[in-house]
Amino acid sequence: MASSVSTSEATPLIQNTSTPTNGTLGIDGNNGYNGGTSSKNKGGNDNNNNSSRLDRLQVSLRRSASTFSEAVSSMKRIGYLGSMSIAVNSLTGPAMLCLPDTYQRSGLIPTTLVIIFVCILSALCCLHMSNTISKVPGNDTFTMDIGFSECFRYFWGPRSFAYTQLLFFCCITCLNVSSIVDTAQVVDTFLGHWVKGGSGAINLVWDNDTERFQIRWLHWSYQECSEEMLITGECLPFLDDDGILFTLGYAITLLIFLPMALMDLKENAAMQVIG
Repeated sequence: MASSVSTSEATPLIQNTSTPTNGTLGIDGNNGYNGGTSSKNKGGNDNNNNSSRLDRLQVSLRRSASTFSEAVSSMKRIGYLGSMSIAVNSLTGPAMLCLPDTYQRSGLIPTTLVIIFVCILSALCCLHMSNTISKVPGNDTFTMDIGFSECFRYFWGPRSFAYTQLLFFCCITCLNVSSIVDTAQVVDTFLGHWVKGGSGAINLVWDNDTERFQIRWLHWSYQECSEEMLITGECLPFLDDDGILFTLGYAITLLIFLPMALMDLKENAAMQVIG
């Protein structure tokens, strides 16, 4: 009886006569081996997928970095379009606002002849300055960054550099002040004509009676101008008000142009193109 029990324990209940192939699940202990092989294959496929995703991510990051570096490097160059935009914006300064009135007062022929003469003179001055810059040693192909006063330092010494720097900054300051005033006045005129309520200003004025400064709020619109003032062109914002004025037009101009003033000319080239 003991032998029968041992025989029954040694004999399997179900015999598997077929040999499982790779990827096929059997019924006996080979199942674990085949299942492990299949899981290993799946794990390898997952690793390959993860590595391919990492490769694609690296390629995408490299392309993004390359695009960003190209954009930054392009911002550091003014380029042809930026140069033309800067030249046009410099030529069409605040004096352009006075051209219609100048034509009306002086006539068509004299004003046109003066403009043509000034254009030819300005072009000759620019060509002469360009020729002088090309004469600087090592800059025959305009590869060096040479400013206006640098030419005077190379050819006439450091004293001429200081004088030309002073004159240049005085000229630029006068041009900027006149441009800011005219631009703010144009914005105030637009507000007074098209915006309900018109334009406003903070007025700081000296009061002789109280012998102190007074701060008051002023208002201006086109309705305050007579027909004669509109015809003669004397309908200007806050023309008859005394003291120091800080208008809405000046505030808007300040908010728009202050960030541009903090940039370099190369960084500002895009705004010059838009303008």
